[in-house]
Amino acid sequence: MQTISDSGLTMIRYCEGLFLTSYQDSRGVWTIGYGRIEYDDGTRVGPNETCTEDQANAWLLEDVENDGCHYVRAWVKTTLTQNQFDALSDFTFNRGAGRLKTLLSMPGNIYDNFITAVPGDHEVGLQRRRRMDRALYLGYDWTVFKDWTP
Repeated sequence: MQTISDSGLTMIRYCEGLFLTSYQDSRGVWTIGYGRIEYDDGTRVGPNETCTEDQANAWLLEDVENDGCHYVRAWVKTTLTQNQFDALSDFTFNRGAGRLKTLLSMPGNIYDNFITAVPGDHEVGLQRRRRMDRALYLGYDWTVFKDWTP
């Protein structure tokens, strides 16, 4: 069973950023660690909560598996390289399973569609992350897009 690699997790960690104290994201949702918004018992993250780096890493592995890898394995019917699997898992973790369905249904090459798979997303951070996904998918160095701006 294919799963996210250490290299894929490194990119996700970079994009998400580590927050050991809860904060409100750009949509006002309380978030902690590497983007966790809800604990395993269903309780939502709230203000003034803390975690350790080890907890954040464990949550990230769990969340990427449940919200990314699971859907890629279920819905992608072709053999994927590790880089392709990592990129699609990050995309799905970041934008949701519905967006993966959209991406997979678009005509053309997946790696070209990374840029247009989320119509209306004009936030620079999301555009940068899609370019990182595309580079990773193609086996290129995604870090060249760390400072990318339109």
